[in-house]
Amino acid sequence: MPSAAEKLLVRFRDQDGPLGITRDTLRNLARTLGVDETAAIHLSLVQLADKVLPRYERDAGLLTAAQLREARSLVSQQRKPTSSLFGTTARQHAGKKTDKTAKAKA
Repeated sequence: MPSAAEKLLVRFRDQDGPLGITRDTLRNLARTLGVDETAAIHLSLVQLADKVLPRYERDAGLLTAAQLREARSLVSQQRKPTSSLFGTTARQHAGKKTDKTAKAKA
């Protein structure tokens, strides 16, 4: 059995609103979900936690200028794409005329 510190008293509202629901709404929710009222509350809180709480540790903010320079020095600036989602790259496409271009100049 949970200790007194693990229990929580929930006071229901007289009518549903943005900051609370009535006991009837909780009963309807539990019935619809096929769970008891406690499980319905826990399911709701899990969904709210997933939506609101971050899933990762906060970082230290933006990179400093020194960190940016270091990151850029580790990446080759000469690298060109060798493939694309569309099957050609800028290198493959450069210098080739499309059918429309060739016909327009003819």
